[in-house]
Amino acid sequence: MEAHWWGDHYAGQVIKSGNVYVECNVTYEDGNTESVDDWTMKKPVTVPTEKSVSFYVYYGGMKDKVTVPKNKFYTPGKPPITDRKLTKEEENAMMADTLKEEYPGHGHQYYLDLLMNEGLTLEEAEEALSDSS
Repeated sequence: MEAHWWGDHYAGQVIKSGNVYVECNVTYEDGNTESVDDWTMKKPVTVPTEKSVSFYVYYGGMKDKVTVPKNKFYTPGKPPITDRKLTKEEENAMMADTLKEEYPGHGHQYYLDLLMNEGLTLEEAEEALSDSS
């Protein structure tokens, strides 16, 4: 089994089982490789500010360590974040913008599902989409 983080992230983001930014591939004894989505984590982790974070993912009795690097923070092409701490609403809107940029052309429900997979409630996800560009 091999798992890795492939997306952007932000300080305070909660990563839990099934997160869309963790890619998990399993290679079987016959040589076939399969991407799996139903991997699990023992407990969610929260991305710290300016530090990497590591956690284990589990699938079918196997585990692999995933590290979210500190140098992949939001958002390409956006002005730098000031020293002012962002509000939760601003963070959520930034997350919505980034998901729309990474997955263009999808409908409202698709983005709602992605935002809720990131730990937002339905109400927070709706607000984030309405506040995003």
